[in-house]
Amino acid sequence: MKIDYRENERLKSIELIHNTDIFGGAKSGRIIKYKGKDYPKDEILLDGINNIYEPIRNNVLEYFVKNDISFWHAPRASEPRYVPTGHTLSSQVCCINHLFPIRQDEKTVLSIAKQLCPGIKEIFAIPTDKYLQGYIQFESVTDDDYLHELQKTRGSNCTSVDALIYGLHENNKKYIIPIEWKYTEYYDNQDKSIEDRDGEAKGSEGKGKERLERYSSLINNSKYLKCLPNYRNSVYYFEPFYQLMRQTLWAEQMIKHNKTETIKADDYMHLHIIPGKNIKLINQKPLIGYTIDTAKKFQQFMKNVDIALSTDSDEIKQVSENCGLQTTYTRPDALAGDTIGKIDAIADVLQYYQQSFGKKYDYILDMDVTSPLRTLNDLSAAFEILKNNTEALNLFSVSPASRNPYFNMVEQKPNGFFAQVKIPETAFLARQSAPTVYDMNASFYFYRKSFFEQGYKGAITNKSLIYVIPHICFDLDYPIDFEYLSFLITNNKLNFEL
Repeated sequence: MKIDYRENERLKSIELIHNTDIFGGAKSGRIIKYKGKDYPKDEILLDGINNIYEPIRNNVLEYFVKNDISFWHAPRASEPRYVPTGHTLSSQVCCINHLFPIRQDEKTVLSIAKQLCPGIKEIFAIPTDKYLQGYIQFESVTDDDYLHELQKTRGSNCTSVDALIYGLHENNKKYIIPIEWKYTEYYDNQDKSIEDRDGEAKGSEGKGKERLERYSSLINNSKYLKCLPNYRNSVYYFEPFYQLMRQTLWAEQMIKHNKTETIKADDYMHLHIIPGKNIKLINQKPLIGYTIDTAKKFQQFMKNVDIALSTDSDEIKQVSENCGLQTTYTRPDALAGDTIGKIDAIADVLQYYQQSFGKKYDYILDMDVTSPLRTLNDLSAAFEILKNNTEALNLFSVSPASRNPYFNMVEQKPNGFFAQVKIPETAFLARQSAPTVYDMNASFYFYRKSFFEQGYKGAITNKSLIYVIPHICFDLDYPIDFEYLSFLITNNKLNFEL
């Protein structure tokens, strides 16, 4: 039986509760009542205080009480607001246990901030914590109610962020880094723009109307959120987009009112902490499973094809095995990490397979796990293009570009002013009249063996071809990309079959 990520983490927590001293021997099995029945939950501690890592426990409780911050609790839970939830899968508790121990370590927090935003040169203690100030704040809110939510209770009943870092950039702008911590969240399909208020007639949409009135004008004036003709039933009111929308508005209002806010922010970077993206669930299926399924379809179509997995992660290998792909190859440490070029990694797994199985491969297909919107028709058509051009070394997938370097993309020139990236001899008056350009969408790459024999280090050569994907295709670079893909797949919005 396949076990999804959330269930795996639940079972892991139960194992830690019963067979280790991480939770100090605390008892679990909180009774959850649902439709008149009692359901004991072994992953929920009877006393939530034991959910906080013991060395920081007293300081965490003091910080929350003295700064008047509420802990998250499940709906209809009876715990006091200053007592942590006993749910061991709580994202808030996970965030606290990871970040609280370092919140007063300036050097460590600065190092983290530089990894997130390389231009950060200094960090500040967060001044809106009246007690136990540090370089990371939890459950951050604005001084004033710019989102018209009528309450500013940190941690409940208003928009807040799980954690916040505040620092100075090399450009002398002050940055806030709001941190949203995800662990095992899953969301239903509730439309918050049409939700009824408790006690009112069904279909009255009292809560929904209030939310639309509260946020619509702010969205219309947002720098980062796209305006829509009508926000009722829009993606902004489905979780997790509802949360992302509010946190974006929160950060924008913090910056807009920096003259009156205690925190004087000029810009921001929104960070979402999520589990390993290659195994993150999309519509109850690991992300990597979509690429494995496509690879198997191509294998059946083409024949004489072997499927390889290149990773240094045992967890990814296990998830891949659950999805039907086993491997004996492990990427060496020297080729692991986000800063290593993928060509060297592909060459290494190619050499491993040729030596281990005594085979020679004429073509290599590389499919990125984080750009899964590709079909068998895409792969077969692209392969024919490369095969029919004997001079070409490789081919990569692209999408029509929404911007054009000849028309509406600019860069800073040596004189300090800005102009088009590529300045044409004759100015183009419309983007459509400029030369056609494409975005590389990172979905797939075909290589001839001669590409590797000639020692190329990048996918773009003087003998490269493209395949224009005729449908939506994008790389999952940011948390919002995962949520958008999940929305498309879960709600059957794709006009093609993966």
